[in-house]
Amino acid sequence: MSDEQEMVDAVKGNLIRLRGAHGRLTVHKFARHPLLVQLLGDGDLMDGFIALIRELDRLKRGNKYEAAVAWSITADADAVIDRLQMTVDALAVGEGKDQRTGRHWSDRGMDSVARDLVAFAAMRGHGGRDLIGIAVNGGSKRLVVQIVQVASVNLVRRSPLVTFQVTPDRADAKVSEVDLETVLPDVREIDGDLETRRHTVTIDVPDFDFRPGETLVSMSLTARRSPAPIFFLEDHLEANPPVRLTFSVHRTLVTVDFALPEKMATSPSWGHRGHERGRLECS
Repeated sequence: MSDEQEMVDAVKGNLIRLRGAHGRLTVHKFARHPLLVQLLGDGDLMDGFIALIRELDRLKRGNKYEAAVAWSITADADAVIDRLQMTVDALAVGEGKDQRTGRHWSDRGMDSVARDLVAFAAMRGHGGRDLIGIAVNGGSKRLVVQIVQVASVNLVRRSPLVTFQVTPDRADAKVSEVDLETVLPDVREIDGDLETRRHTVTIDVPDFDFRPGETLVSMSLTARRSPAPIFFLEDHLEANPPVRLTFSVHRTLVTVDFALPEKMATSPSWGHRGHERGRLECS
């Protein structure tokens, strides 16, 4: 099952529980569904509630099944059976139908409504808070990269995909990657509605004579299930000569290039003797 389908199923479940809960639709009733608050209001309860009311009003002018979703949630009655009967009364023109028909119509519309809510949230950047920090340590022989992700727990999200190339400017450079979602993190903590995961990636630099300005390592991180992640970089490298870092962000993708300065007094050999290529380890 894809991440998107998992999210759609989660939203659909929340809508069904919202429909089935006793009482008229109020901000307090809506507040019991933090996933909907996040998707519709980017975590703000009132913004989310207003957005929900507007969306349900729009759906009432759509097809019968999506309109049934809106009516079954917003109809002015405390009991769900009464709201479903009012749904039929509003939509079954000239037909004698009972509340079971209203439930059937509402159930049929749930999937498309949930899918639209997920798509609209992605376009607005309401996919949840996702902060990804990259702290670079190490020296001339080894790069140690710590990746810290702080993300909302109430949404489907995954750890980044890490891709790297050692000596990417050379013809024999090969791409390696590791999915941090499949690696046990060094730290995994939950505090309220935020989860923190920290991974350590170690990259050995091969023993080559590098040219001034040559890129030693090119690394990229791809955030998944996060339409608007926030990235930051901390540089703690202790290399001689100093390594020049280039940090570029492209929405859900960040790249970090480690290169030698353009002007050096000598052309040093870096890395461990006997290593022809870098190694990526996750611990």
